[in-house]
Amino acid sequence: MVNFCPLCKKEYQSSEEFCLSDGERLIMQKTSSTVNATSRDSAEKNSVLASVMAKFGLKKAQISSDDSARVKSILPPSLIENGWTISGTASKSFNATTWPVTNTQEQALFVRFLTSPLTEQSIYIALKGKQLCDALPTLVDCGTVELNDDIERASYELLNYQSSAGNNMCSLSRWLQLSSPSEEKALLLLASLTDMLKKIQQIGLYPMFLSPTTVIRNNDTAQLSLTTCGALAAPKLGTDYRPELEHSSIISRIFTAPEITQQLVTTEASAVFSVGQLLAVALWGQGLDLAALRTGQIAFSTIKSKRLCKVLQGALWPDSPAGRWSIDQLVNAVNCSEEDLPKVPEWGKLSPNAAAAAFHLAGQTFWRLEDLLEHAAIPDVWPQATAAIDDILTWSEGTSWASLAKALLKERQQRSADYIIVRLLQAVLPNQPTTWRSLDFSEDQARDSLIYIAQRNLALDTTAAEKQLLSDLFHSDLRGAFSKPVQNFAR
Repeated sequence: MVNFCPLCKKEYQSSEEFCLSDGERLIMQKTSSTVNATSRDSAEKNSVLASVMAKFGLKKAQISSDDSARVKSILPPSLIENGWTISGTASKSFNATTWPVTNTQEQALFVRFLTSPLTEQSIYIALKGKQLCDALPTLVDCGTVELNDDIERASYELLNYQSSAGNNMCSLSRWLQLSSPSEEKALLLLASLTDMLKKIQQIGLYPMFLSPTTVIRNNDTAQLSLTTCGALAAPKLGTDYRPELEHSSIISRIFTAPEITQQLVTTEASAVFSVGQLLAVALWGQGLDLAALRTGQIAFSTIKSKRLCKVLQGALWPDSPAGRWSIDQLVNAVNCSEEDLPKVPEWGKLSPNAAAAAFHLAGQTFWRLEDLLEHAAIPDVWPQATAAIDDILTWSEGTSWASLAKALLKERQQRSADYIIVRLLQAVLPNQPTTWRSLDFSEDQARDSLIYIAQRNLALDTTAAEKQLLSDLFHSDLRGAFSKPVQNFAR
């Protein structure tokens, strides 16, 4: 089935609703069989209608052909009166249709939204006709335009981008596609994004969300600016409940914070989440799935740049906007040293099998017993783990290994700390490499074994007496067994 525009007569597939050139609602092209059937139905209806009207003495009103053929422009009358005319072909996105327009003095873009914009009217009034920030386009005009004889109306913005971004511009979506994802690309984008947010924040506003299609880039200066004023908000105490968010086509589901899409509330931290998703596209080539974020399944540890790693952890926190970085913290993270970076949320507690509270061992924080034991198996950490074994078992009762922890607590009086950790490793991390501690010796045999003595005397804090003991062992009849450790020790 083909539809056509009543103004320019262009034909479109049935998926289109409006003409991209004139903005008129398309009319269905009827086939000859449909026309014949419609004519028969119309004749029957007219005969019935005529008899009813004759019965009551009614007559049909005469309608002028000029009135019935009236076709409206896509521009509102106020813009037409000011000399604005369409100067090019429309472009269509998921949330709006845009036409280039011009008058005798300037060029602009006429943006007609599919649903109402999210910016409050008071903010629109403050922005109209003013260039308050070069990270925003100049809002020449805004309002609603009539569609279909005033049966429907659509919101619009008339925007001028030249003062905000210059001439050498491209969409952020296009810029992200021009080169391969990398940490260097993400760090470059981070500086531009924070600069844009800081400028918008200085005029008392913040964007509810950002996406690759709502940001444009000046390729000469790397400066970013928004493509629309339709999703701006002013900071408020607490969260701002916005029920209209549920049905808005303006927001992008992937790049929008979960509190907006699921709870219909927005805060300054909502914009920070969008920054994190844009950085993820620059770093990994795509935005991150919300389910993976909620379960802590993001490989932050693979990021070499400490700054970028911390920024992503602080910006993408999905649990609540209160735990996420603010715009001020994000800006500070770009300018401060790596040692002074803001504290990031505890991503470990989002992982499956995470405990209710964290456990601190050897300067690190753990939420899962699996991660703690993997760290405890490191030779330098083992003494600290054995010293804290009672606390580890008590903490493990709050994990999915609670039954094992309770059983080992009962054995604790008869077993050493080394034995308990080995048992935990065998049960929780069965693929962990076997060490000498896993050998099935009694505690006295293990403590007095030559292997234990050799390993102990190869430690970094070996004393002179322990070095002498190792030398005596080397000169004994077991020197062949210790030739390799002693050579390593000599190095």
